Amino acid sequence: MDDLKNEKAELETAIREAQNQYSILETQFETQTDEYSLLQEAHQKALVDLSKAVIIPDISNLLSQAEQNGIRKQVFPPNERHPVTDKMYGSMYEVSISDNDYYTYDKNTWVDILKQVQPVMKQVVGFGGTEASDCDNYANTLAVFTTLAFNKAKAKFQGAIGVAVGYFDTDIGTTHAFNVILLNDYTMWTYEPYSGDWLGVTDTVNTQSQKYNVRKINFSN
Repeated sequence: MDDLKNEKAELETAIREAQNQYSILETQFETQTDEYSLLQEAHQKALVDLSKAVIIPDISNLLSQAEQNGIRKQVFPPNERHPVTDKMYGSMYEVSISDNDYYTYDKNTWVDILKQVQPVMKQVVGFGGTEASDCDNYANTLAVFTTLAFNKAKAKFQGAIGVAVGYFDTDIGTTHAFNVILLNDYTMWTYEPYSGDWLGVTDTVNTQSQKYNVRKINFSN
């Protein structure tokens, strides 16, 4: 009889221990489930944040190919103090620079570079309509993002892209900002950052409003 009582007591103890262990495991499971839910939420948030993130394009292959093909040049940008460019451009407009040397390429390479950079710039600046997303914001941001792309590609120098200002209503001082790109044949092209259009060699581009009639160029990216 005593043996049965002892066996019963042992079984009851084992049941209680099993119940306690079950409670512990259940609590752990609930905790892990909550943690998993939090991780899922964090993962979804990270995906949303990533979709909104600004990713600087990787143009390293374009730059390497241009160097291999011998079409990359290290240039001093157009400036009235520079003997080569002074002969071409004279003192028709004011030019400011920050670096002594820039890389430049043929038009096809520049087209490929800006095809990657310009959409990212528009994603950041927006689509116009406010003073915070007008022509100067487009031109300046494109120049900066192009420089960031050169930096990401570990280029020694940044690309020869500048921000230009044209006056198209001198009576009230209205201006238009856009970009200029110096090519490796030393021609400089006007580029409209909003549309991504190449408008032609800078000194030949003009419109009825004269908004692309260059007065100032800034290579200080």
